[in-house]
Amino acid sequence: MPQQIRPLSPTERIWLVADRLGAPFVLTVVVQGEAPPAVGLLEEAVRQAAEANRGARARLAGVLGGTRWVDSEEAPPVRVSERLEPGPVPARRLLEGDGPGLEVLRSADQVAFRVHHAMMDGRGLWHFVEECFRALRGEPLLGGDESLTDSALVGSGLASLPPEEDVAATGGHRGGAWPVWGRRRVRGRWSALLGHLAVGVAEHAREARPGGRVGVQVPVDLRALGQRSTSNLTGLVRLEVGTEDSAEQLIGQLHERLARDEARAWVRKARPAAG
Repeated sequence: MPQQIRPLSPTERIWLVADRLGAPFVLTVVVQGEAPPAVGLLEEAVRQAAEANRGARARLAGVLGGTRWVDSEEAPPVRVSERLEPGPVPARRLLEGDGPGLEVLRSADQVAFRVHHAMMDGRGLWHFVEECFRALRGEPLLGGDESLTDSALVGSGLASLPPEEDVAATGGHRGGAWPVWGRRRVRGRWSALLGHLAVGVAEHAREARPGGRVGVQVPVDLRALGQRSTSNLTGLVRLEVGTEDSAEQLIGQLHERLARDEARAWVRKARPAAG
């Protein structure tokens, strides 16, 4: 019987649904260089990294509340592919049937890592990418705790859904618009950049709903609590942006929320040991 890695978290269920509403809900990291490793060497590095981080080999098992990630004991496949160019992302879905949730694409000057978002978040995928390159260099692998979920760390406080009356800054749902990979360079020196982005997003949202406060959710890497994992360990902190709020005020609001939620998370982690 396949060994369980972790239960399917509520957040991961959302990403499974999102994958069926439109384009493949897949994260991609592209590493570009002059001479990518040979396919055989890359396959062995991926195998070692997946052995140390079993979340890369995960498959879904069970139904309803008993759905869980289990270890398939199969390393992610390495495929020879065309070079990825800016534009629509690759169309192949992952986690189809008994298929893998992570794949590695090698071209003449790129190595691309694609993973279903229900399996990993961005920092989780980046950890796996780094592990692959450690293996290629012959360095010890760090591994991680693949049993972790965001709700196990901090409960539901950092992953609450926005109020129904909120208006998306991007407008209404466009029926599965295809994601596009591109590059944008913004020059200059910025202070409180995240706060300025939140103000800009709120102003754009008010074009559809004039006046009032706008909620902007900021992703937070829960690995800051001292964890190492490929799991979906991203929380969401909601900033309330008023019409007169400055970027600096919003940064202060974010720091206040993070300090409160981090303290709550450490208390939650300590309870099992204390009991």
